[in-house]
Amino acid sequence: MNESLGSSWSTASEVRTANYSVTCECGVLHPVSATQAGSTLTCRCGRPVDVPPLSSLRKSAGESPVPLNTIERIRAMIRSGELPSGDVCPYSGRRADDTMLFHIQCERTWVRGSGEWGTGKIVFYVRLLGLIGALIASLKSGPREELGRDISLEVPVRISADARPKLIKMRRQKTLKALLCETPIYSQLLQEFPGATIMPLRIA
Repeated sequence: MNESLGSSWSTASEVRTANYSVTCECGVLHPVSATQAGSTLTCRCGRPVDVPPLSSLRKSAGESPVPLNTIERIRAMIRSGELPSGDVCPYSGRRADDTMLFHIQCERTWVRGSGEWGTGKIVFYVRLLGLIGALIASLKSGPREELGRDISLEVPVRISADARPKLIKMRRQKTLKALLCETPIYSQLLQEFPGATIMPLRIA
């Protein structure tokens, strides 16, 4: 639904959030924000100016038509050479002259119910434990369901060469997460997946 804004002038808050722009036939450039996508402005010349859909605004600004999630952004940054970054090793504090890969397991699929308990086993647990046994049997004998998603990726980090032997053996998740959080986009990923597990990889 189009909405007339009735003015070519933006408020201070709109200007601060105006990441895009549209141009009137008279040549006046109008800054617009994502929330104004699909609406209609009125230029100071009196002409109506249609603001295109957000996907078109993003394309015109050189962005992906659909906002990328953090994992997609990381992969895009790796492809474009923006990652790895940094001149200082986040582990040793020395000059970063090497690159190391870390495997991040963001989520794993998990199984609920086995569907494999026979009648004899169910009866045994009910007789042995009563109601508690019946509850256990109902959980164990329920239909097998795979839940969740298996999401993982490998990310590069700039390190000092002398830190590599120690990092390869590192398994302490708190230390590994602190190391990765030195890179802002990795920090954002770990905030989205606080239960993620990290494994250093021997290959670079």
